[in-house]
Amino acid sequence: MVQVLPSIHRRINSPVLRLPQVTCCLASRDTGLETHAPNQLATGAVSLLHQCIKHNESVSSLACLGEELYSSSLGDGICVWELPDLARAGLFDARSRHLRSVRVLLVNEDRIFTAHGDRKIRIWKRRAVPSSPEKTTYRFIATLPTFKSRLWKSLSQNNYVQIRRHHKKLWIEHVDTISALAYGKVFGVLYSASWDKTVKVWNTSNLECLESISAHDDAVNALAVCDRTGILYTGSADGKVKVWKRGHVNVRKHSLLAVLDGIHSKDASVNALALTNGGDFLFTAGSDRKMNVWGRWKSEDHVGKLLHKLEGCHSQAILTLSTCKHEEGQLLLSGSADKTVILWQIDLQTGWITCVSVLEGHPAPVKSICAAVLSRNNLLLGGDCLVYTGSSKTIKAWWVSKRGTSTSDHQLALEV
Repeated sequence: MVQVLPSIHRRINSPVLRLPQVTCCLASRDTGLETHAPNQLATGAVSLLHQCIKHNESVSSLACLGEELYSSSLGDGICVWELPDLARAGLFDARSRHLRSVRVLLVNEDRIFTAHGDRKIRIWKRRAVPSSPEKTTYRFIATLPTFKSRLWKSLSQNNYVQIRRHHKKLWIEHVDTISALAYGKVFGVLYSASWDKTVKVWNTSNLECLESISAHDDAVNALAVCDRTGILYTGSADGKVKVWKRGHVNVRKHSLLAVLDGIHSKDASVNALALTNGGDFLFTAGSDRKMNVWGRWKSEDHVGKLLHKLEGCHSQAILTLSTCKHEEGQLLLSGSADKTVILWQIDLQTGWITCVSVLEGHPAPVKSICAAVLSRNNLLLGGDCLVYTGSSKTIKAWWVSKRGTSTSDHQLALEV
């Protein structure tokens, strides 16, 4: 039951734009030495709309598609909210406990992929109601791996892999928590990363598992796929970022192109990856509070050239990264265990990032971020965008404007 409480929103001043002390290191290609440059800061206009949605469990993932926001939690299933006013538009009715515990959420056009506590992936069909185009329905399609695949693979002992002593599993199954999902637009495949150190590749047409990549020596925490080349990037708790390329036609297995190693402190894990549109720059962040910017050599399709190293971006581990288009170019958003989100302006020529502002006031570590640029009802104009952050059991909406801050009265939707 959703109860709308009128006039519960009160006018809130814009958050304090606290700019962090960031040590920026430029990696010199010619000498291999590092030269320090001053931290260039720009002022941005950000206001908190204070639209908070209470979940019964921690918010695990956020995703925007069109004028809808999808939020998942570790106990409430998946909620759908209309943007920008966050009016509740739907709920995925998951009856069992495993289905309600959603770890990762990925929205891709008319399909929604969700990773659950039972280490399986569910696929949902998103479809507009013919009689009412503004309304959308969601229909469950399948579970990955499918029952048919598991049954067929179980007929041969060659399809089993040793998990631990006296215990085997089919190679198409994850044996630990699924930590990330990514869609490969070039080949039409779905990637799933897990703490079991593997990345599995799924055919989204016939729902078959095509490959299981033994990617890292420790848990795989993050994935990023270039929409232009299909190059796959994986980040792991072993502190490495690996670059993978899928073969064509007859050779469909992934081969390792490069290992981006030694970029984070010893025993630090890589927690998040983000690519700019076009895949020219890759951002990596980890538990050591460092963030690195990688670029491409002209002769290669994948990134492999370290451009910038930034230390002390946050006071605690960086947990999530996200990029979004903006009228001024592209923005990078970083969420941290220090309960803040930092907005960075990306220079698409050099890969340099400039701190715009810091969003404070989260009740717990920020584990999920997404952004949307809207123009419906002329609410957001001239390149303004909305940033949504998930922390603990709440979601906050932030208005990022280049013209100036503004606040308005909104209603707060609470799940009772």
